[in-house]
Amino acid sequence: MAVMKTSISWTDSTWNPTTGCTKVSEGCKFCYAEALVHRWGDDFAVVKMHANRLAQVAQFVPLKGEDGTLRPRRVFVNSMSDLMHEQVTDAFRSQCFDAMESAPQTIMQVLTKRPMTLKRVISERYKGRGVPAHIWLGVSVEDNRVHGRVDELRRLKDMVGDFTAFLSVEPLIGATDLHDYTGIEQVLIGGESGPYARDMAISWPRESRDLARRAGAAVWFKQFGKWSNNPLYRQSNAESHLDRVRHAIAAGEQKAWLVERVTKPKNGSTGKPYLAVAGEKGGATLDGEVLHEYPPHYHRLARELAGQPALI
Repeated sequence: MAVMKTSISWTDSTWNPTTGCTKVSEGCKFCYAEALVHRWGDDFAVVKMHANRLAQVAQFVPLKGEDGTLRPRRVFVNSMSDLMHEQVTDAFRSQCFDAMESAPQTIMQVLTKRPMTLKRVISERYKGRGVPAHIWLGVSVEDNRVHGRVDELRRLKDMVGDFTAFLSVEPLIGATDLHDYTGIEQVLIGGESGPYARDMAISWPRESRDLARRAGAAVWFKQFGKWSNNPLYRQSNAESHLDRVRHAIAAGEQKAWLVERVTKPKNGSTGKPYLAVAGEKGGATLDGEVLHEYPPHYHRLARELAGQPALI
């Protein structure tokens, strides 16, 4: 199925023309994609190119809002891989960009941890004609150790002209005070989640947010990752996790809530109801704000789509 649903708040769908990857920095240590693939019994270190998925791009049509107007669909390219991985051929990358270019009303979010390859591929393809506005290019920058990735993304603009540049500052595992977000249109920020999630000091997302603000970039705070990172949760002295979450919600956490669920029936007995926490992992309200901001191209495309008849 092409139009894959996702729980990632900063995108709407995922498209994986390649799968598999290898680790390049500390942000990769507890890779969620690797954990999923291992659960399926496959080898994540084997990078595969899926030519049969190229035509799927045609299925990524605009989304219809509650008021019936159309809005752009954002597609995360390779949530299960890295298009700039050294085992992906230039010929196949070219086919992927051909497919992306065929869908100008769909925002294609190309994210990599390999900025040098990105710079080479994009400069060879788009120098002299410019990157199409709907193809956004981004790099992952989890802490100060990889701040050079931001610099390489910015240098790419010097080579091919302006485009929507974005950063994924996640999993945020260290300070970012050495980062320079000049020339960046959107900064995605989030703490690590999962069973081995590392701690995130509250100063780190604040630091990235403030750097983005000073650079004029849109900010998208995705999640705290785990509840112990959320200062509203830590304010509570309650003994139970649920009571601490209740406190956080009462204190202003807007992206989490409690829901009643039922356990799976066993040995013919009926399931038992229980309360569970839903919403963003660890919550996502930073200093009283839910930060879901879009870069300029999103708003331009949204205005264009608003004048079109809604899809049935």
